[in-house]
Amino acid sequence: MAPEVFDGGHELPCDMWSIGVIAYELLSGQKPFTGHTEETLKQNIRSMNYSFDDPLWDDISNNAIDFIEATLVTNPEKRLNTMQALNHPWLLNVGINCVQSDDEEDAGEEEIILAAFLRFHKAT
Repeated sequence: MAPEVFDGGHELPCDMWSIGVIAYELLSGQKPFTGHTEETLKQNIRSMNYSFDDPLWDDISNNAIDFIEATLVTNPEKRLNTMQALNHPWLLNVGINCVQSDDEEDAGEEEIILAAFLRFHKAT
């Protein structure tokens, strides 16, 4: 949930925030923000209490991490917009090298996830 939702707002930048959360979860298998109560969760979101410190992030590209950081920005005006996201190096560079066939055995996890993102984008 984007920080501005707590104040009743919900515009396209909220969806970009959600894309960052989803990317974080798909790449790590973890939620970026947690809390035992709803209030704690809100505080963690507002204070941007998430990290890439877990060793599992060592195998994730810097471009993927940059994409997530650019979408998880508290100020919606400074968050990536749709076109910036689609033109982000993570989507462009990895997207070019993604396996396009049904045989994704040789692709890394990050490439498979990104290929799914790109297939979804082409379908919408």
